[in-house]
This record gives sequence, C-alpha cells and structure tokens, in this order.
Amino acid sequence: IKLCESAGIHAWVRDARWSGGSGHMNAMTCIDGTYYIMEAGYTGEAPRSWSVQEADSLYRYTSVDGGVEIFGYSGEELPEILEIPDNIGGEPVVSIGEEFLYGSWDENVKKIIIPDTVKSISDYTFSDLPNLESVEIPASVESIGSYSFKKCLKLTEFIVAEDNPCFSSENGILYNKDKTILIGAPAVAEAEIPSSVTEICGSAFRYNENLTS
Repeated sequence: IKLCESAGIHAWVRDARWSGGSGHMNAMTCIDGTYYIMEAGYTGEAPRSWSVQEADSLYRYTSVDGGVEIFGYSGEELPEILEIPDNIGGEPVVSIGEEFLYGSWDENVKKIIIPDTVKSISDYTFSDLPNLESVEIPASVESIGSYSFKKCLKLTEFIVAEDNPCFSSENGILYNKDKTILIGAPAVAEAEIPSSVTEICGSAFRYNENLTS
C-alpha cells in the first residue's frame, strides 16, 4: 500500500483470510476500472516474494452447481445500499456463502438487495451489521441458514417477494410461507405472534436488544 501511495496510486487493505493462499491481509487497488490484488511475502530474507493479479470482481466467489457462490467482499468499504450482483463473469450468483459479511461490523450498510438468481443464503451470512435496517428477499430464495441476521440490531424490515414459496414477513419478523414457523426477529421491540405459529426457531430472538414485549 505504501509503495502504491508513493506512486500516486490509491490502494486499500483486503481481508484474504477466506481466499486461500497465505490467508493474511493483502492489498487491492483499482487502475483504469480494473481491480488488482497485490500480495507480498512476509517471511524469509529479502528480496521476498510478491505478485500482482487481476480480479474480475470485488466479490470473492467460487463455482458451484448452477453458477457461483459469493463468500466475501474486497471493496474498500461497503455501500449504504448493497445490491448483490445477479451474475459474475457471465455465471449467475445462486448462493451467498457462509460468513459472507460476518465479523465486518461495517456501519455503512443499511439495506441489502438480493437478486432473483439467489437460491440459498448460508449461516451467518449478514451477521453483525449494526446499522442494517432492511433486506429484500426475492422469490428465488429457498433456504436461509442459521444466524444469518445475528446482531443486526436495527433490522426491522424484511421485504419478501409475494410469490416466494418458502418465506414471508410481517411487522419486522421473518416467517416461513404459511407463518407456522417464526424464523427471526432480530430487532423488533414488540412481537405479536400470530396463532398460526407452532414453532419458534431457537435463535429467533437471540441478541435482540430492543425487545420489550
């Protein structure tokens, strides 16, 4: 990063823990609209190893059946409205991986829009986003993992597509389609549970600091 700055090129720290290779922090920059990942060795005698590779997206991803799964974000900071892309490199984004943003505690993100190509949201995917208020879930989503919205202390709006066959929402609470299972209520202050509910998921109210009744 210091070398880039000395050359007048802006660069930022990239968390590489889930990207294979060395697994430590490395650097990223953007030049003329193209992103580059810069790696430098940190052991051994000088001159140490180094590499620069082009990146086709700010999202870290891997190939899965039917398309790609995103599992990380390498941008300098997350936007206030995070709109997940519907494809990367011409392949549809069909899954959002485990711990996608978990541990970032990014204060910028207030809304997340999930494209209608995504079928699954994994465990801990959007956890620990303190200012997240709203999530749009399209009709394509078939599964949502455990603790996906853990410690999202302002999340009171789930916007679920009416034609989603698996999920529904009401008054800041996420349910299955026929409202027999209460899945999550991360930030509501009052929860009026309908009589249709026969099961409350184990983590439904966990970490909810607003709940009064």
